[in-house]
Amino acid sequence: MSALPTLVRILVIRPWTIAETPLRAALQRAGMAVEITRVDIEPAVNAALMRRGFDVIILDPKTPAVSREDVEDCLRALRLWIPIVDLRAVESLADDIQHALANRLN
Repeated sequence: MSALPTLVRILVIRPWTIAETPLRAALQRAGMAVEITRVDIEPAVNAALMRRGFDVIILDPKTPAVSREDVEDCLRALRLWIPIVDLRAVESLADDIQHALANRLN
């Protein structure tokens, strides 16, 4: 998929009590160069989205303070269209991101 960005800028919404290392390792194993910004509360989601651009958002459903609806509301308010990938399994994350990015380009 040569149309995908060389460096994928990812906003990860995940509790700080859960390690980021497995995510980063899985993406590196898949050959993805990533820049990760991590937040765990809705005001931080807003702040991150206002400060910089992201290619994709990874939402861990174990994040109690942020729902998918909260993220969609933030994106709508800021008039941004960034694909949201629900973190189902670390092993399939790279494929899920590539699929989301490919759909965005179509």
